[in-house]
Amino acid sequence: MSMMEAVFKKQRKAFEKQVEEQNRGYRKPQKINIERNIQYGEDKRQTFDMIYPTDAKPDIPVIINIHGGGLVMGDKDFNTRFNIRMAQNGYLVISVNYRLVPDVTVFEQMQDVIDGIEAARQIRALDRADVKELPIIAMTANAFEEDKREAIAAGMNEHIAKPVQADKLLSILSEVIRQQEKY
Repeated sequence: MSMMEAVFKKQRKAFEKQVEEQNRGYRKPQKINIERNIQYGEDKRQTFDMIYPTDAKPDIPVIINIHGGGLVMGDKDFNTRFNIRMAQNGYLVISVNYRLVPDVTVFEQMQDVIDGIEAARQIRALDRADVKELPIIAMTANAFEEDKREAIAAGMNEHIAKPVQADKLLSILSEVIRQQEKY
């Protein structure tokens, strides 16, 4: 194990302890369903959670919250309370872990971020009417103005820097929905 991996593992354990303490005694609100650790792909660490109101309708708006597993923090478990808050506001939240550190290098994680921007470009380039106005919102730790410009240029509607504040996200979602209703 390299020194960098040892540092990441130590920080990760400290972070997991912090999340455990944060959630000690926390009770899931009534009228919220949580389906945890649904595996996708071949890697058992590739999991997602679905969090939604028990009275959800078929046309419920969806938030997909993708995490890189975090070098130190920021995975789906850390964001559970935030995702529950979004579900309480009427959203289906799909919270996905797609990488776990230190199994990959930092460069590979950056490639995944770049792939997210490329995915937005490819979605916008599709010759399908249903995706031309599909809302795409970047929620990322890449918080510089340059990162925001790149996300918008790739076809994303908005860019939110982490850590995400619920009121800011709700405001942006409301604006995106308002814009969609114009069409």
